[in-house]
Amino acid sequence: LIETAYTLSDNGDLIYLEGDEADRGFPKSTLSWVDRSGVETPIEMEPLAFTAPELSPDDSRVALVIVGEQGTDIWSYELARSTLSRITLTDTAHSPLWSPDGERIVYATPTGPESINASGIGAIEQLASVVPDAGGYHLDPTAITPDGSDIS
Repeated sequence: LIETAYTLSDNGDLIYLEGDEADRGFPKSTLSWVDRSGVETPIEMEPLAFTAPELSPDDSRVALVIVGEQGTDIWSYELARSTLSRITLTDTAHSPLWSPDGERIVYATPTGPESINASGIGAIEQLASVVPDAGGYHLDPTAITPDGSDIS
């Protein structure tokens, strides 16, 4: 079974990752654009072990979970400049979501969802608090309302 991670822009373009070399159980992957007619355009980038791509509201950046030797963190890939920037320094961050205005990224940690400026600069806001257990993470954010007031 092959899992594919993808995100869809408001205008209907699809961006997805694909890969083949395993790294800590995750393939080294790259991103590709796929338009509504099915035309695929690879994005020039170094293959990395990442998952959970999330396209920014303005389609200019992709939030990714990069898998490293110490764990997982959220990174942002700027499509126009082909630059990759680390957003979190927790080694436990995953499940990124963009705020509707693209200014913040919400993500999950073992102690609950957090929010950080999309540049990675500034204070981290703890959105809810949970006690981690051996069963895994809880309160993983899956959606943000269009006005940004609620997270589910």
